[in-house]
Amino acid sequence: DFEAARERLQKDLAKVEGEIRAAEGRLSNPGFLDNAPESVVEGNRQRLAELQERRRRLVESLEG
Repeated sequence: DFEAARERLQKDLAKVEGEIRAAEGRLSNPGFLDNAPESVVEGNRQRLAELQERRRRLVESLEG
């Protein structure tokens, strides 16, 4: 039903937003950026971009 789907989307959105905050926290930490291998930093940047796109799609679905 519609309400159950909406609740699931809201739950997914909350989870994705938490993961985005964590990724942004890592990427704003100078210690992480200075000490982590470039491949790890780049992987985190890619993951953040994927999460932001997923958040965009979830918001779009909730609004639609």
